[in-house]
Amino acid sequence: MAYSPSYQKQKGRGVANGGFTPTHAYNFIPGILNGAVVMNAFDPGQGFNDVNDGGFHYFRIEEVKTMRYPTFRRVGIIYRDLGIATIQVALSAVDDNGQVNTNAVAGVYPSFTIGTKLATGRLCQKFLDTVITGMLPQMGIIRAANAGPVSISKMWLTTEVEDTSF
Repeated sequence: MAYSPSYQKQKGRGVANGGFTPTHAYNFIPGILNGAVVMNAFDPGQGFNDVNDGGFHYFRIEEVKTMRYPTFRRVGIIYRDLGIATIQVALSAVDDNGQVNTNAVAGVYPSFTIGTKLATGRLCQKFLDTVITGMLPQMGIIRAANAGPVSISKMWLTTEVEDTSF
């Protein structure tokens, strides 16, 4: 069976492009703006510092040890140095009654600065000392609008787990 030249050019392009011409390369990111679901386009040429909108990312919930209460004392972050930025680290965990415990003080998560003025582009490491106890821990990064460029490569929690048998 012979294919037309226009079909052969399109062969392998069966991916939906959302109505945009295939000559444009956009990275579409779903988001929420004033309560409505929107599609945002990410332009890496503008850097990682959005002057209009903040950002956040919550990492998956981990089960450290079944039916145990771990105490988290430190958060480790590996980030790419894109310049000076201020971020907040949000931790949460639940107790036996389903109540959520957080590391927020008076509703505000602890914040700290990452990066350097030189913006070396290298991977750097930072630690944040904090304490939270509970099951199913979840960790997040929050960046306010125009708080600086942020690119997180890896995060982890340092924990202790009680070993009392039930």
